[in-house]
Amino acid sequence: MARHLPREPLPLTTALPAGTALIRQGDACRRAWIVQTGVLIERVVSPEGRVLIPRLPGPGDLVGGVDGAPSAGTVHALRRSTVRIAGSDELVAALAERDRAMLAFAAAVAWLDTRTKIERRLREIAHRFGRPAPGGIALGLTLTQEDLGAFAGTTRESANRAVAELLRCGAIQRLSRGRYLVRTALRSMDA
Repeated sequence: MARHLPREPLPLTTALPAGTALIRQGDACRRAWIVQTGVLIERVVSPEGRVLIPRLPGPGDLVGGVDGAPSAGTVHALRRSTVRIAGSDELVAALAERDRAMLAFAAAVAWLDTRTKIERRLREIAHRFGRPAPGGIALGLTLTQEDLGAFAGTTRESANRAVAELLRCGAIQRLSRGRYLVRTALRSMDA
């Protein structure tokens, strides 16, 4: 009769260096995590290779799930982050909040023009993860052209045209390659 050593319990809190995958698309969802610090990026890749970024989970957001179904996307740490296992008492509310966010994202992708989608996403990112800077809010995250397209459910080329329009009208300012300042003196995100 073989003896088995007792399994070590999973740590309640896990540190994720930047670039670390917490969840991989297609793997079974067996654990739900709450982000404590940092920023994660959630990518969904279609069988044809198209990429969509529905969320940038940050502090308080839920990632993963507990139903054992295949994960719809891959979640990486965009910057050093910590996550903790979600408690059963908070899981229902966190799942409902994630569902609301995903529905709002789907509606925006379906109904808004590319420029508006990108502007809203940049303002959302600035609000959640940016830092005040002269004339607006600096995003504090480096976003590739592919990321901008995936945020809006469009191509890199369409996203580039929309960013050029936003730069021209002064809604955003390019600080450096992949870094932006979102102007706060202009119209609000909901305008």
